[in-house]
Amino acid sequence: MPRLVPYGCPCSLPRFILSFDLMLYRLCILFCCCLIFGCGSPRPYEIQAVVTLDGEPLAEAEVTLLPVREHAASAFGITDAEGVVVFTTGEIDGVFPGAYVVILSRTAEERRLTNNEIRALAEAGIRYRPNIVEHVPERYTRRETSDLRVRIGYWRSRDLVFDLRSE
Repeated sequence: MPRLVPYGCPCSLPRFILSFDLMLYRLCILFCCCLIFGCGSPRPYEIQAVVTLDGEPLAEAEVTLLPVREHAASAFGITDAEGVVVFTTGEIDGVFPGAYVVILSRTAEERRLTNNEIRALAEAGIRYRPNIVEHVPERYTRRETSDLRVRIGYWRSRDLVFDLRSE
């Protein structure tokens, strides 16, 4: 016959720790919680933003969300005529949760030459180099100088507004 130790004795372990059935029950509860709440990687959120420059929609601008953390993925999008951008991360639609620095760029030729003008320059031996102009203020085009920050997550808004101001 096994020796019985009183339950309240300081030299014994509590009975619930020794009970195999109760321990198995707790492991099953923990496993079910992992299945329900998930223990995998985070899913991207569908995020859209409106970009304006001095109150006017900024069309055809490249908007990039650069992660603050080093090993996170960046997101990218191009604004439409109304200044609305929908972000993608690589091949995946949406943006993963985290903190980001926002940089923008919109470049265009200052004056686009016609094909006849380019041909005439080539015949004269002049190499045509288009003059590219940036339409976004310089402080928004670099990670180090951009003051636009955004945090993506389930508790945050999915509609962002970036109102840029000329210098």
